[in-house]
Parts: sequence; C-alpha cells; structure tokens
Amino acid sequence: MIYKATLNLATPVSLSERPVFDALLYYCYMAERVSKYDYLSPTGAELRDVLSTVRLPLNSCDGFYLCSYAFHGESVLGMDSWKKRWHSRHDEYADFGKAMRRVNTASGEYKSYNVPFPAMSVERIWFYYDTNQPDEVRRLLDNYLVGIGKKVAIGFGWVRSIDYELARSEAGFRVYCRPLPKSFMLSNIEAIFPEFPKLTRKPGAFRPPYWYPEYQEQIIIPEICNDNGM
Repeated sequence: MIYKATLNLATPVSLSERPVFDALLYYCYMAERVSKYDYLSPTGAELRDVLSTVRLPLNSCDGFYLCSYAFHGESVLGMDSWKKRWHSRHDEYADFGKAMRRVNTASGEYKSYNVPFPAMSVERIWFYYDTNQPDEVRRLLDNYLVGIGKKVAIGFGWVRSIDYELARSEAGFRVYCRPLPKSFMLSNIEAIFPEFPKLTRKPGAFRPPYWYPEYQEQIIIPEICNDNGM
C-alpha cells in the first residue's frame, strides 16, 4: 500500500537537491546496524558485502525502491552561514611553554570560518512510499531520523515530528517521482504518469547509498513539483 510521511520541521533546512525517501530510510537502517565508529574508506569498498544484505522495508521495482523524492509546501529561501572561531574564554588553554602564546586562526586546526549557504524556511516536507511493513518504516524513522538536509549537527533541518497516513489513491504514481534507471523510464513513462513530465537526464544513482561509486550511471528524474500535500 502507498503511504505518505510528513516531516514537520522545527528549523530551516538546507538542501542542494530534493532528497529521496529511501536515502533517509537507508540512513536509519544502517544507523541501527553499523557503528558510527566503523572505518569507511572514500571508495566505500567495505560496503560491498554489507550492501548485498540490505533489505529496506519498502517495495521495489526493477532494482529501485518505490518511494518519492521530497515535496514541500510554501517556503522562503534565504541565506545563512555556518561559523567556527576561537573564543576568548579558551585563552587559558593556549599555553605553549616558552613559545609565544598565539592561536593561529588563519589556517590549520583552529582556522576561523564564516561560510554562507542557502537555507529554506518551510513548515513541512513530505514523501510517498509503497510498503507492506508500515510499522517498521515508522519505527526506523522515529528512532533514528533527527533531521534532514545539510548541517543537521548545528541545528538545520531538525524534525519536530512525523505524521504517517495512507496516501490518496490518485497519488500512486508519485512513488515514481524519483531518480529512475534510464531504460525503465523510457519504456514505462506513458503508462505511469497521467501527464508527460519534464525529464532531467544526468549521471547519478537510483538506489542508496547514492554516493556509492559503483552505483553511478545515467539516470532520469521526472520533475514534478505541483503537489499540495492534500
């Protein structure tokens, strides 16, 4: 059955692109299975054996999970920044023996930063997903999803609560509003979508983890934004 999960946000969110629901669920799934202290190389070579055992509680089709990317309501886009600087209250720790007591904030470990980035103020973000295990999806999200987007560790994209409900029957095609394999999309587009969507072709992945080098190929993303969440 097709469900809808609505994330009610407590803080502005920073998104470079619309996240896909299976990426959030994959994070929660792996947070339960893999220690944050486990070593992982940039290529993710250690993941090969683990990925073969991953079974997210979502229904799938042709190698991808049936779930949507993010939709959201009215929003205001602005600029924020993340900062790092040496605070004077820590001066007592800057004891370098006979060397001059000076903390280098121009480079190195204590370099100061003031990096701007776009942040969106929005009350809620929602996703559609097809599952036979709705309770397991809810358990994973409620237990492990603290926030969404970039810079969650410093307070952006925090999730206040999540609402779960059955999606309307006419919203069924929205589980295909996501990155899709090129071969699948080109052969099924007219059967899936009530209106022909704008298509974006780009290199990428259609399954999590989306950064994994071995998953990169040509994908197609149907661009549909006009969802009022009702």
